[in-house]
Amino acid sequence: MWVVKFLDQIPHVQVLAGYGSTDLQLLVLAHTAIAPGNLPGKFFEYLASGKPILGIGPVNGDAAEILNQTKAGVIVERTDVPEIKTALLSYYQDWKNGISNKSSGIEMYAREQLTKKLIELLENLR
Repeated sequence: MWVVKFLDQIPHVQVLAGYGSTDLQLLVLAHTAIAPGNLPGKFFEYLASGKPILGIGPVNGDAAEILNQTKAGVIVERTDVPEIKTALLSYYQDWKNGISNKSSGIEMYAREQLTKKLIELLENLR
């Protein structure tokens, strides 16, 4: 059984398919001044996978707000080792007991929906 498997570069479509076969997504946000507002593309791909997300980064940032709002995962400060352990054990227990991710509202973060919002904002600037 693999816990971590390192692969050579693979096509993006294969990466997306791989997200669906995981049990938990790990999102590590950069440790920078802009980290609270950092929403990398991978974050949205993880949301779309429907799998729970364990974020490591600022608990008062945009990613944390979306994870809390959608119940798609949790975010823990990078220095809070006990809380990281608690989150991992909680996800493990859920997996062991067959409890699946119960996120909701993630569809509003799909590319199509975000693009529609952007179009509305731009049209209102006229």
